[in-house]
Amino acid sequence: MSITQPKPLRSFFGIGGIALISLAGTITTALAADTPDNIVTLDIEPTSENPRNSEGAFVTLKTGRILFCYTEYYGGAHDESPARLVQIHSDDEGLTWSQPVVVVENNAGRNVMSVSLLRLTSGKIALFYLVKNNWIDCRPHVRVSDDEGATWSDPRRVVDAPGYFVLNND
Repeated sequence: MSITQPKPLRSFFGIGGIALISLAGTITTALAADTPDNIVTLDIEPTSENPRNSEGAFVTLKTGRILFCYTEYYGGAHDESPARLVQIHSDDEGLTWSQPVVVVENNAGRNVMSVSLLRLTSGKIALFYLVKNNWIDCRPHVRVSDDEGATWSDPRRVVDAPGYFVLNND
């Protein structure tokens, strides 16, 4: 998974400070090839401990810090493999990034995945994600931060009805 960004970064994030980045390699490669000003600032390669990293979202904090949350798989590379949500941040407009910190540990039957971040009109940040227990129980949850992503509230299930629901990032 590569993070490719145009310069200046602020123009990419737009008015609301939230960006949608597809983590598909083909889109990242196409962006980098089409615009010589785009640079890869972080390439999160799979490892034996983390064979897949995917489904991520950005939010720009009030300080200008960029927060990026994504799904970190640790027990295989398939959609049903164990995974947790981690976050990294950049204080220099995406040129360098912190080490990953776990935001939501896997407390599901399969995994937690597919994170989206949203700045609310209240100024708080909402973190939406899926809790996947099995192929017939996958439901969105939300946590909220009132301290710019330093801490997150307890999870709340968004859909109470049983079923398999999905989220599209951001």
